[in-house]
Amino acid sequence: MYAATLTLLSVYFSSELILCIPPVGLQPEQVHISYPGILGSMMVTWTTFNRTDSVVEYNLWGAKLFELQETGSSTPFVDDGTEKRKLYIHRVMLNGLKSGATYGIKCISLLI
Repeated sequence: MYAATLTLLSVYFSSELILCIPPVGLQPEQVHISYPGILGSMMVTWTTFNRTDSVVEYNLWGAKLFELQETGSSTPFVDDGTEKRKLYIHRVMLNGLKSGATYGIKCISLLI
């Protein structure tokens, strides 16, 4: 799993070493956080190689981390390369965020 810390203006990522590392196909990769044009909202997007749940746990930095949870959706994507790799693109919208506040977030991908 990956953890990302963000404010509404700046973002930085850090990998966490968890006691066990999930199979590679389940790990969230290419995590992106973007502003969707809705005040107080952020879109969290990532990819996996397997069809999994799309869940983000989050909370204000300094509060009980990962107490809040939002679910989203995933869509399959096949790249145009010679390998024709199939990926799943996950999207979860976080709403009601406080402007200028810092949040801890964690992307979770579990097999469906």
